[in-house]
Amino acid sequence: MKRVIFLTLLLTGFTMAKNVEVINVNTGDVSLVLSEDIGPGMVRVSYEGKDYWADSAQLQQNVYQFEPFKGLIRERIESIMTGLKEVYPLIYDEWEDGFRRDQNPEIEIAIWERIVSLYQHYSKGSSDLALKKEIYSVLVTCSFSEANQILNQVQLNVLNKDLANEIINAYYTKH
Repeated sequence: MKRVIFLTLLLTGFTMAKNVEVINVNTGDVSLVLSEDIGPGMVRVSYEGKDYWADSAQLQQNVYQFEPFKGLIRERIESIMTGLKEVYPLIYDEWEDGFRRDQNPEIEIAIWERIVSLYQHYSKGSSDLALKKEIYSVLVTCSFSEANQILNQVQLNVLNKDLANEIINAYYTKH
């Protein structure tokens, strides 16, 4: 009987919902949640060598890992700042603060450079700030989530789902 039910589900295209592990950062408790229930504010984290989902509000800032940046790294950060100033208007010190707290700022800077590149590509020619903010939101969410979770985690009012999916695919395509 179980085999018949399984084959029926398989042949009809039914797929079982995937469970993901969510960690409570404060208690260390882990629970299983349906992947489609992962929503805004949830991010991927690594804890003791294993990946989980966690509520971003439970995360704390790391201490500084690096001295203030100079030279090429500073120029790269300034380029990110300039490229996103209309949708994420931080001053240089705020950008640098975040990168100085990262374990590997070179990797984080490269991720942000990817976001800037795709943001500029998809917002080119548009004067609609709401659209630009949604493009930015999709790209940032891509940087800490899985492709199949992005549309559960962002609210789209202006950006249509087809273009959002195109942006998501572009982010995850090797460059």
